[in-house]
Amino acid sequence: MEKQKVQILKKTPEQPRVKVAKVKQTIRTARSGEIFVFESNEWRLGDLKLPWSILDEKGITAQVTPVLLTSFRKMMAELVEEVSESYARKVFDQVISLLKFCRDELTIAAFETWRAALSKQGLGANSQIVYVTYCRAGLNAWADGNYPGLEQGLTDHANRIYSGSMTSGEAVRELCPVRGPFTQAEEAALIRWLHQSYANGTLSLQDYAIFMVELDYGCRPVELAALRVSDVMERENGVGYEIRIPTAKGQRNYRESFRVLEMSADLYALLNEVIHQGQAKLAQAWGQPISPRTSKQLPLFIGKRLLAAGSSEAIEHRIVKTPKTFDIAVSSYLQSSIRKCPVTTERLDGELLPLSLYRFRRTVATRLAEAGATDETIAAILGHTSTKTVKVYTAHTYEDQEASDAIMAEAWMPVLNGMNERLLETPIPGQAKVHLNRDVDIGNCSQLCGGGFLNCYPCAKFRPFADADHEEALTKAESERQSRIDKGMSGSEVDSLDLPIAAIKATILACEIHKKGGSAHG
Repeated sequence: MEKQKVQILKKTPEQPRVKVAKVKQTIRTARSGEIFVFESNEWRLGDLKLPWSILDEKGITAQVTPVLLTSFRKMMAELVEEVSESYARKVFDQVISLLKFCRDELTIAAFETWRAALSKQGLGANSQIVYVTYCRAGLNAWADGNYPGLEQGLTDHANRIYSGSMTSGEAVRELCPVRGPFTQAEEAALIRWLHQSYANGTLSLQDYAIFMVELDYGCRPVELAALRVSDVMERENGVGYEIRIPTAKGQRNYRESFRVLEMSADLYALLNEVIHQGQAKLAQAWGQPISPRTSKQLPLFIGKRLLAAGSSEAIEHRIVKTPKTFDIAVSSYLQSSIRKCPVTTERLDGELLPLSLYRFRRTVATRLAEAGATDETIAAILGHTSTKTVKVYTAHTYEDQEASDAIMAEAWMPVLNGMNERLLETPIPGQAKVHLNRDVDIGNCSQLCGGGFLNCYPCAKFRPFADADHEEALTKAESERQSRIDKGMSGSEVDSLDLPIAAIKATILACEIHKKGGSAHG
């Protein structure tokens, strides 16, 4: 009998398993409630999107450093949590257009070169103002987030740029409508919404109380988180109330430095209700009453981690070793409430009012300055170590103006477009002359508008005379700017002179080149 052949299959050696790298995905939530993945190549926000692939298409990814790109992405993630999608997209577009002129960091020179490019594109004055406003909002958010990549002084420089007339509310110019202080009208509308939302139950007691503390004191987020029950106090003489705010600045140790400020009876009652309800919730979660000793050590504002702690004993043990353990992350904690806010602002053409804790702090400081508080008083209330930091709320200084003017004149040269080509050796017959004063003519204009010499220099229709006394024009312009500062003016009243001064300097430079052998038209 023939033996059956049995096929023996040899077992092939197992292939080594290839480890598949997990792609990190960080989920973020936009102001509208839309979810997006931070690391993704496209953020879809409702009907709009932020296409990060555009950085590759425009060659920006290859041009600028990875650190700069990472900072840009982090800034945008923070911003979309605070503003509408449409406003975030506008900021996104303008910062990308600025990045074309950058490599290692965003600089004042790059910012001015970008502004010059806007003019060279033929954009109208109003469009340029709008673009600068969006870009400035991004720069301020970048600085507030402490992200690397900004030249020191850039945001101060950008905030000085004239941004058109303010709407009702007379906002302090310093600060942009996204990151700066609220106007009186915006603040009033926000307060109305807070009161109504708490009254109808759409805003929790704790969220409402945090906002009210911010409106009164402008605390830093870490200071709010570090507040304890024992920091809400009745004065020893029984007359009035105080709050003891831990100062979290200048490398101070945790809760070792405080500023004690007066508190209204209404806020005292509100915070006592927060304490009462919070401790009742804790007692229920832990299944035991809260001892008086533990009570004083508890955070004023409680979060999930504290609710899950389990007992007073666990709290006392953990607080001794790691006192920050149960502090809530205030900015993240408030995001859901911020997304509920329907308040809009005229300064952004009816867009949602951007909300962040930065704005409450700056609003408190600005209101104090408007009321005549000294720099020392403002510094004490905000917890600043010196008065230097509060100058942004109380003064508009131009210590670096000469350096800025030089940068602006250089950057604007392509726009103030070959000023040497516009120079005239002799007047053009039939065209109107532009007068510096009764005895001095500085150029011709094909369409005299009567706006004065300050408006003429930046205008493309103006043809300066090569031998005119433009130095005198510069002296008058700079004197006018200083005069406005001396009179206490600030904002657009001062900043509107920046471009004319840069244009006059460009004209003077063109005349000097012409005298050394250039040409001028007859």
